Amino acid sequence: MDRKKAPSRLLVDEAINDDNSVITLNPATLMEQLDIFRRDNLLIKGKKRRGTVCTALADDSCDQSKILMNKIVRSNLRVRLGDMFGAGMSEFAVWQEGSYSAFG
Repeated sequence: MDRKKAPSRLLVDEAINDDNSVITLNPATLMEQLDIFRRDNLLIKGKKRRGTVCTALADDSCDQSKILMNKIVRSNLRVRLGDMFGAGMSEFAVWQEGSYSAFG
């Protein structure tokens, strides 16, 4: 494997857990390089302008240059195992606890 071009470029690998809405990263990658926290809801984008909302988790057993995704998440993003994934996760998904009314 050759050197990464940017710290946000991660290699896609198979996830250990079977949760369809979770991505797993190394804690150093998660906090220091990408400035996101555990349990943040993220809108991540894959190939062909495909996007999905996932929850970010930290795992010490994950390599620092990898991102772990379930098969369902990979198919939603149109990425495969071994692809380089640009983790530009700056858009946060906002979850509301109740209904929002613009008029009052």
